[in-house]
Amino acid sequence: MNEQPSEEEARRVSHLIAGFIRNDLTPSERQELDDWIAGDKENMKFFERTTDVENKEKTLSWLRALHPDQALEKVQKKIRKNQQGKKVRRFVQIAVAASLLIAAGGWWMYKAAGDQEIRAKTTVLEPVGKSIAPGSKKAMLIIPGRTIDLSDFKDQRIRFNDVNGAASSKGALAYDIKKPDAAIHTLQTPAGGEYQVLLADGTRAWLNAGTSLSYPSSFTGGERLVSVHGEVYFEVAENRGKPFRVRVGRHGITVMGTRFNVQAYGLDSITHVSLLEGAIRIANEKSSVTLSPGEEAAVERDKIRIRMNGSIDDNIAWTKGLFSFRETPIQQVMDQVGRWYDITVYFEKPLNRKFTGNILRNSSLEEVLAMLRLSGGVQFDIKGKQVTVRP
Repeated sequence: MNEQPSEEEARRVSHLIAGFIRNDLTPSERQELDDWIAGDKENMKFFERTTDVENKEKTLSWLRALHPDQALEKVQKKIRKNQQGKKVRRFVQIAVAASLLIAAGGWWMYKAAGDQEIRAKTTVLEPVGKSIAPGSKKAMLIIPGRTIDLSDFKDQRIRFNDVNGAASSKGALAYDIKKPDAAIHTLQTPAGGEYQVLLADGTRAWLNAGTSLSYPSSFTGGERLVSVHGEVYFEVAENRGKPFRVRVGRHGITVMGTRFNVQAYGLDSITHVSLLEGAIRIANEKSSVTLSPGEEAAVERDKIRIRMNGSIDDNIAWTKGLFSFRETPIQQVMDQVGRWYDITVYFEKPLNRKFTGNILRNSSLEEVLAMLRLSGGVQFDIKGKQVTVRP
């Protein structure tokens, strides 16, 4: 019998299975899942059990019938029994992770217990306070002489002049430029908003909440220069004769046809850059470095720190409707939650808590907080649009 899968394998396979059920796998991800299924008969059996509609509904019904504390205690007892008997089922990690990602508001929760980790299946049963809805597709487009609320546009065309314009549809803006025009446009998402844009050169950009992206309506010079404040994921159209450059405060990023994420909210004066494909060169006031796929950089005024991230896709999980945490401090978790739900977060006292897991971004704020509360070590008080975090 094969050995218990590693945490990394469990996480990856659960992601693929959940994506299969949601029907949003890319062709390469589907091939990866098919290869895993074909690799072992037990893999095939597990996949069939997990994706069977009747089995999935039974699992979710069982979870919904439990109080959160009771659900956690039942899983803890089962894990303790397995540990005492020295028997660990081969697919425990994958089954738990997959069921959590599949469940509405799915959450993959880790809780420390000595040297052991407890993995618990949870669903939200007791929300905290009055419901606060998640963010949505909304943005403002600022062009010379006009400010356009894109939240009000559905499948409509925006005219800049007699020949140039853009189409706004379902949370995305696409430029249609027939005559070169270097006028600077700025797309802004508020707290609680996200948006996409297809630039005139074919580059796609995803804007997270609280973000500003400035760019010319068409790239007329020898380079394609844009400016970012906040978080943007780019898929850059290749044009070797006209390099794509990103200005983030005093830092610069030169792109060589690539997919990458930039996070620069200015909270800690650090710009975080993650490279998924291609190559980029990052420069600050003192040095420059080139990133390879799978690397991420923390860029400060006088230094650049680089590390390899084996789960680099987690950094763009927000573009796929997920919060994705991996040993993430509670302060950073709540920074993301605060921006997406447009709330103000206060800490009653400093907390040393970290979280690993995935939460659907279309969950209500109360569902998200209930999941975090269930993991232990944190409580939340909600008053209007203010949330206080306490031990």
